[in-house]
Amino acid sequence: GEGNVMLCATACDFDWNNLPSPRLNVYLPLWQQMVSYLAVNVDPPRNVGVGQSLMAIVPAEATAYQATLTDPAGKAHSMPVIEAGGRGVVEYKEAEQIGLYTLNVAGQKPIHFVVDTPRIESDLAQLSDEEIETLASSMGAEVVDSWDEYAELDKTRRFGMPVWTWFFWAMLGFFFAELILQHWFATRKL
Repeated sequence: GEGNVMLCATACDFDWNNLPSPRLNVYLPLWQQMVSYLAVNVDPPRNVGVGQSLMAIVPAEATAYQATLTDPAGKAHSMPVIEAGGRGVVEYKEAEQIGLYTLNVAGQKPIHFVVDTPRIESDLAQLSDEEIETLASSMGAEVVDSWDEYAELDKTRRFGMPVWTWFFWAMLGFFFAELILQHWFATRKL
């Protein structure tokens, strides 16, 4: 019927189930994972993407001070601590640089934020041929599909003529001339 609710609960001992049993190697890792998950989920978040705002909640008495945010380039930004809902709030809306930001408020521990690239940049899907051509042309590059195409392209990009072959043959000639002169001077009687 209506209003029937079924509640499921478990105990932390052997009275109701065997989950905490030493034979099951899942109980301790389960609790460790749950505790670590709850410990790292901070609201507002400290790990954000590029373009998102950085926000920190501080005690209300911090509203009498200015906060200082140091960006990844080392530049300090001064901003007010605003009172909202009985707490102090600091917000920075221009987090465009990737890296570590450090927020300092008088009388408080430094608060660290990490700004990372958008996850879309980690997409491993291959680009289509049209996308590759567009990307290459925007960077002034040329696309090749084989070693032979690359060798032909490399020949057209060279300036002048290769001079290393001339130097190689000249040095080889000097070595033979030196050998002949050594032999000639060694056999000649003084």
